[in-house]
Amino acid sequence: MDTKLNSKRMEMVRMNCGFENGIDIGAVGSLGDCNLNDLDYVGRWYTWKRGNFYDTNIRERLDRGVATLSWINNFPIYQVEQLSHSFSDHCPILLDTMKKSRNGLELENGNGRRTSSTEELLNLASDYFKNLFSASEVGSDEHVFGLVEKRVTESMNDTFLKQFTKEDIGAAVKMMAPLKAPSVDGFPIIFFQRYWNLIGPDISSYYLSILNGEAEIADINKTRIVLIPKVEKPKNLSQFKPISLCNVIYKIIAKVLVNRMSSVLEDCIDEAQWAFIPGRLISDNMLIAYQLLHSLKIKKSGKKGNFALKLDMSKAMIVWNGIFWQE
Repeated sequence: MDTKLNSKRMEMVRMNCGFENGIDIGAVGSLGDCNLNDLDYVGRWYTWKRGNFYDTNIRERLDRGVATLSWINNFPIYQVEQLSHSFSDHCPILLDTMKKSRNGLELENGNGRRTSSTEELLNLASDYFKNLFSASEVGSDEHVFGLVEKRVTESMNDTFLKQFTKEDIGAAVKMMAPLKAPSVDGFPIIFFQRYWNLIGPDISSYYLSILNGEAEIADINKTRIVLIPKVEKPKNLSQFKPISLCNVIYKIIAKVLVNRMSSVLEDCIDEAQWAFIPGRLISDNMLIAYQLLHSLKIKKSGKKGNFALKLDMSKAMIVWNGIFWQE
């Protein structure tokens, strides 16, 4: 930091503060001469000011955080924040660091070999989830569909087959949470809501071309997969829970489809499914599960018993290579 103290007084301050090492850069010196790098900053742009009136107020960035390349390699995650000053005319600087772990992330591949290379981990995750979320060839589905009770009536099917309109798009945009999931260009849904009168016609035409089967959705069907560890020290990718962060462009189309189907979902989905259905709460199933486990715990007698089976399903869905409804 810049100081008005001479080198001897500054050395005393450094020792009293408990800093073991220090570098004195003279007025004519530079960071490059000392092999130091500016760590940049967040917060206010200046660290020193003089004068309280507009005409005489002077503000400068005199203080800064600097470090050698060796320090940056040891602490790759850091942040220098320039705070508000109090009695001094200099602002304090807060350095927040996180040291690089010597025991970085290591995962096993399909052959049992462990790797910590960033490139190999990316390839490993990409291959794993491509395989996990890809549909497999299972032959004809007719024998399965024959066991499923028909729930979609002719009138429901007519509702599904209606052409989508610009009003459908506008209604979906208005219903979405304003600050969730920015699109690929960084604009959240609030941007579309606020300027819909300007961009709505062009965007609606693009969406309608996809919804009415005139264009492919592949160009906007992009999702960021974030991995959340299910255990403290995961060893392979099956011990991570993936969540998909879809962008706004894609979610608007999904919202339009949800609005189209929402009126009939309650009639089509079994009463045991309590999530994502209007008027049903997933917390009700949690209460039922608690009561069932409680009954297992208190049962102490009798020849017949019950048991609970906990399943860790990495692929809790069946992907059908088919069409949900057709003409």
